[in-house]
Amino acid sequence: MSKNVYAAGVVAGVVALIVSGLFGTNGAWGLLLNMTDNPAGRWLIGITASVILVTLYEYLDLSKSLPGDSKVRGALYGILIWVASLIVGLVIPTVGSYAYAAPQLSTLTLTAATHLIWGFTFGAVLEER
Repeated sequence: MSKNVYAAGVVAGVVALIVSGLFGTNGAWGLLLNMTDNPAGRWLIGITASVILVTLYEYLDLSKSLPGDSKVRGALYGILIWVASLIVGLVIPTVGSYAYAAPQLSTLTLTAATHLIWGFTFGAVLEER
């Protein structure tokens, strides 16, 4: 696995945290991010989660399974992660309280957009190798 995988995870994590901050919602990830009140801790948790998810993408070699160029594959993977978080939210009520937070339509739309942007970003960084 190349160092670019980790860089992609860090860059995409930073972008996603900024975007979700602007959007005002983290969806299901809010449960993880709210484990600490310290803003630096939230950033560390978010970036670590991003690196883990990008590493999983590379480990499973999903670039061969998803269609399109690197950016499109990243965006599709982002949506897959979003859908997975919604499914977990249906099964685990605590996660669901974040994933389906009121206003529900706004939360779902903005978290889907955040996942698209996150995936597109890590795909763009991975493409540079």
